[in-house]
Amino acid sequence: MKLSADEGDHVEDTTMYICIMGSLIYMTITRPNLSYVVGMVSQFMQTPQKTHLDAMRRILKYIKHILKCGIFYEAKSQLQVCGYIDADWVDNVLDRRLTSGFMFSFGSGDVNWSSKKQPTIALSNTEAEYRSATCCM
Repeated sequence: MKLSADEGDHVEDTTMYICIMGSLIYMTITRPNLSYVVGMVSQFMQTPQKTHLDAMRRILKYIKHILKCGIFYEAKSQLQVCGYIDADWVDNVLDRRLTSGFMFSFGSGDVNWSSKKQPTIALSNTEAEYRSATCCM
């Protein structure tokens, strides 16, 4: 979903939206797959709208279906560190700042991850990838 700040009707009760958002942010500690989408929806906490609430409901439905999933560390796996990075260059139509993320695994499980909006604007996809790579060092 492409979300914007001025699309749709305003949510009447923002307290519920803020409480659910706080719970989702807390959940990203143990569920790295939620970091990006929760970060996108949390940008609209000041003036949430119906489309933002619909996006939050989709996140909650997704969580309902993955409750039994988790990080599993196998005893027989090779203890090797692997890292992955990615950058989303022009997906944010509000301010055109890129969102970069990284994930490091040790053996068969993830040990460190992040998804963060960068403070500067990248002028090309290559620059976005380089910025993403430097933020995980």
